[in-house]
Amino acid sequence: MRQGRLTTNQKDALSNAHENKFAHYQEIVSTRKNRQAILEIGFGDGRALLQQAIANPDIDFIGVEVYPPGVGQLLCQCLLHNVKNLFVFHGDVESLLAQTILPTWSRVQIYFPDPWHKKRHKKRRLISEPFIKQLEMILSRDSQLHILTDWDDYADHIELVMSASKKFKKKAQNPKLEREKTKYELRALKLGHKIHEFLYVID
Repeated sequence: MRQGRLTTNQKDALSNAHENKFAHYQEIVSTRKNRQAILEIGFGDGRALLQQAIANPDIDFIGVEVYPPGVGQLLCQCLLHNVKNLFVFHGDVESLLAQTILPTWSRVQIYFPDPWHKKRHKKRRLISEPFIKQLEMILSRDSQLHILTDWDDYADHIELVMSASKKFKKKAQNPKLEREKTKYELRALKLGHKIHEFLYVID
């Protein structure tokens, strides 16, 4: 699992911010059955996900991230802003999806996943046929998959993988949920990179 230097506040949040951890969500999930649940995979510093949760208090957001400073930072901000609808899972998405208690996801967000651009590393890419088949099994009809990347090669790869799906259908880029630009997205735009956006819906 990726490591990094943690601030004192981030360490405290990792230890103490129980109400914003996914384990707490699992404890209270039976009381939230009438709420949408949105999963974001790899939220980075969490700033954009935090703003999305604040702007949509009637929706539950679950973010999964392997990078400890990002997890600690988002938990700190949840405490600071008293956010009650955002829950954080520290680990990889495979570990999250292996949990026995999960909500019914209405949407999965994957923003700027690691492109693993070197040829020998491309098999590590998150968007793969096995992963998409896994999503097909856990998502219900009309659930959305929203993906962003600024790597042209990864965009071609996403198109190829998703074209093989029998359940996901490509839709116009109108995810119907406003969001803030991520830190990585702002940097990519500053560098003049093209942002490739994909929206798929389970048919």
